[in-house]
Amino acid sequence: EDRLAEITTVTGRVVDWALAALLGLRAPADVTLTRTAAELSEYAGTYLGKEQDLELSVDGTLLAMRFIPRASSADARPIQHLAFYETDKVVRVDGPGKHIRGEFQRGLDGKLTWFRPFITTVYRRS
Repeated sequence: EDRLAEITTVTGRVVDWALAALLGLRAPADVTLTRTAAELSEYAGTYLGKEQDLELSVDGTLLAMRFIPRASSADARPIQHLAFYETDKVVRVDGPGKHIRGEFQRGLDGKLTWFRPFITTVYRRS
C-alpha cells in the first residue's frame, strides 16, 4: 500500500501532463465539501483490514485516518486527513498519497459497512 500511494501520485502527474500537453486540458482541482463534526461522526470508528486496521476520527472539519499495524514490528504511518468531495466519497488532503480518493460503501439498510481508502484495499467497519 505504501508504494501504491507513490504510483498513484506519479500516475496522476503523468495523466495531468498528457492532458495539458496533448489536449490543452487541465484536470479539475479537488473541490471539497465542508462537513460538521456531527456529520463526520457517522464515519468515525475502527475499520478492519486483512493485514492492518484503520481508525477514523473527527478532527475539526476533516476525518483523521490512522493505520493500526497488527505486527508489533510494523512502522507507524503518519495520520492523514480526509475531506469529502461527494456523499460517502473522500480525498486525502495531506501526507503520503495526497489527492488519492476513497469511498465508503453502505449496506442495504443504509449503514456504513466498508471503507476503501485505496483502489485495491477495503476495510470492514467493526
